[in-house]
Amino acid sequence: MVGAGKVDGGSSRWGNQFIDPVVSVYEGEYNSEKDYDSMKPVKTLKLDAFGGVKPTPYPEGGVHVTRGYIQVKESGIYEFRPGYAGSTYNVMEVAGKEVHRQEIGKTPIRNEIRLEGDKKVPFKITYFTKQANGLGWIVRLDVPGALSTMVKFEGMYPYLIDSNKQWVSREDVWYRGVVTAVGNRPLGVSGGRIGPEIGFGHAVGNFIDEPVLILKTSQGNRSLSWDFLAPGSKQFEYKGKIYAGYKETPLSWGKGTTPKPINWYAGKQYDDCIGAAHEVL
Repeated sequence: MVGAGKVDGGSSRWGNQFIDPVVSVYEGEYNSEKDYDSMKPVKTLKLDAFGGVKPTPYPEGGVHVTRGYIQVKESGIYEFRPGYAGSTYNVMEVAGKEVHRQEIGKTPIRNEIRLEGDKKVPFKITYFTKQANGLGWIVRLDVPGALSTMVKFEGMYPYLIDSNKQWVSREDVWYRGVVTAVGNRPLGVSGGRIGPEIGFGHAVGNFIDEPVLILKTSQGNRSLSWDFLAPGSKQFEYKGKIYAGYKETPLSWGKGTTPKPINWYAGKQYDDCIGAAHEVL
């Protein structure tokens, strides 16, 4: 069973890791046969702001190639996620290694890279569409206890990745998450966190030869004796207070006094979660 909640060290918008970024614009549409490094750009622009929330806009038209240097503060294994929306269709190289490639209409393929702290290395991003921009995210992968560390670097749970170290999806196990941890997709690692449905879903999928539905309804940071109180639970007395039974309100009141209702009741989120599950079924 996989119980690691965090997939990696958490992504953050890139920005100050990049040094002297310059975007070059080349004529025409993107062509994989062309060597843009040997071509003369029609214009270049030094990017005063690269990454963050307001990167310097790229010039319009043509094929955009951004070059410069990267310098991280801490040594470690990193993953780069360049672009946002249409600008994610690109290929990125760091220190001569391809770390990201996403062809138009396809899923991204990412390769981690080990970087030394305070060491400057070159980078290049070649964009396949005209939606190019300087947005992007950087992720530290080798964080102790994170799922990516255990799977990709410690050899645990090998069934979660393919031969290229990409997270796999199970077409025979469907994940449907409602309320929170929402999702409607084949079971697999997606986003920054996972729950027990990953390990449970693989185990059940391996055992059963028929399609499997994993239906998860969840709400964190809630009390089992209040928000998630089960139907049939009775009120009780403790230290001079009466505590609410199922569908009673408020949480508690003084013995011998009249309770003053609030806009909530014992077991409300139990009802919400079970109701959401019934809507799926």
